[in-house]
Amino acid sequence: MTRVRILIAGALLALVGLGSIAGLGSTAAAQEDGEGEATEFVRGRLTDRKGTADRDDDEPVPDGKIIREDFRPEPVDPGVRAAFEALATAITAHLPAELGAKAQRQLLAKLKPGTEPIDALSQWISKVSAPSSSVHGFVAVDWKAREEIQWQAERLLKAHQLPPTWTYAVNEDQTWQAWGERGEAPVDTPLKLLGAFMAAHDHALVRLHNDDLVCAFAIPAQALPEVQRLAQAAQIALAVDA
Repeated sequence: MTRVRILIAGALLALVGLGSIAGLGSTAAAQEDGEGEATEFVRGRLTDRKGTADRDDDEPVPDGKIIREDFRPEPVDPGVRAAFEALATAITAHLPAELGAKAQRQLLAKLKPGTEPIDALSQWISKVSAPSSSVHGFVAVDWKAREEIQWQAERLLKAHQLPPTWTYAVNEDQTWQAWGERGEAPVDTPLKLLGAFMAAHDHALVRLHNDDLVCAFAIPAQALPEVQRLAQAAQIALAVDA
């Protein structure tokens, strides 16, 4: 009897052992299938990456490179630069040769990538119109500063060898008060009067507005059509009343 029990127990243990081995085999096979699928998935991703880009997606891109590539200002259009350079030559023609050449270089240096041509021109005129500047013949004033016109006009007339007889009665003039109705700035009134004076002496006074700054320069009347053409090509809006 005991012998029979032992044989039965041994048979049961053998069956359990076979079941465990089968279970382990199934688990291993499942793991192998899963790993194979995972491997194929990873390989697929790697293949997709390699197929859609020539770079390593895992390689970090420096912030500086992103900024340089995405935020680099557009270069100045060659046609705009050429027109701006010719315009610089025209508006400094009244200066002595050496001083004029230096002024042109300084003006051209203002036109950088990302800078609007009107900003470059008005910034330069604002600089050379300062009392300490050796470059004369330009006016730059705040849009309301009528009291600043007289002394700058005197320098402009002298630079162009015109009679220094024009005056503006800043405390007596009342015509400027309707500037809003005319769509102008208060300083446009004295500048238009100065332009009329210069027209009588074969010169044109050219104005440009840039935000709160109003600038002006003078040229011989016969040069006006060419200057207007160059300004248009350089994307600069000018105003002439003569």
